[in-house]
Amino acid sequence: MTKERFALGLDFGSDSVRALIVNVDSGQEEAVGVAEYPRWKDGRYSDPAKNQFRQHPRDYIESMQSAIKQALSSFERGEEIIAIGIDTTGSTVCPVDEAGIPLA
Repeated sequence: MTKERFALGLDFGSDSVRALIVNVDSGQEEAVGVAEYPRWKDGRYSDPAKNQFRQHPRDYIESMQSAIKQALSSFERGEEIIAIGIDTTGSTVCPVDEAGIPLA
């Protein structure tokens, strides 16, 4: 029997990040997690009167961790995830190593 393969997709939007685990071969959605950016939700680092909108880097990191944990909590085969895809809306996310060097 062929081992199933799964991918984890991360979608960084304007207000939240979504994590989706998908069966690579069938396209079947297996699990999902969604986490809002807490500082953004509270209106911090933004000044609408100046048309100035900023997001804190920790919002991306903390919300990503939360969304992934949510998705994995209902998916017991995390060791079978073979790929990670990242999509962003206006932000630039790049996986790096401990020294801050991009992985790809």
